[in-house]
Amino acid sequence: GIMFLKLLNVDAKEKFLKLCVFASNSNGFLENEERLLIFEYCREMNLKEEIPELTESFEDLMSEMNDVMSLKEKKIVLLEILALIKCDGVYDKKEKEFMKKIISKFGFEDIALDEYNDLLEKYMQIGKELFELISK
Repeated sequence: GIMFLKLLNVDAKEKFLKLCVFASNSNGFLENEERLLIFEYCREMNLKEEIPELTESFEDLMSEMNDVMSLKEKKIVLLEILALIKCDGVYDKKEKEFMKKIISKFGFEDIALDEYNDLLEKYMQIGKELFELISK
């Protein structure tokens, strides 16, 4: 994760994990990288490492998240879900549509997605360069 997840309240953390599963399934199946990243999120949030059961629909989950989360928490979720979706190096049409659904449910403008995406690209690039630097 990008290290903001510990700022979520407990209820938001659990809902975030469920959203991760919906996000991972948005291209049809849960890939191994995504599964490992979800476990990493669990560790980061001090939760048991497991893939949560989806007991509600995507629509219901988003409504619940909207009710219990602050604006700051919604921004954190948006950023982290985008990072999860892009972790396999692919960001396809289905995944973009999924992100747009989250954006509209949270009441953000579509332009917010581009802004988050640009910043995330920079963040990932810097991470790569730092890794290269220490690996020399």
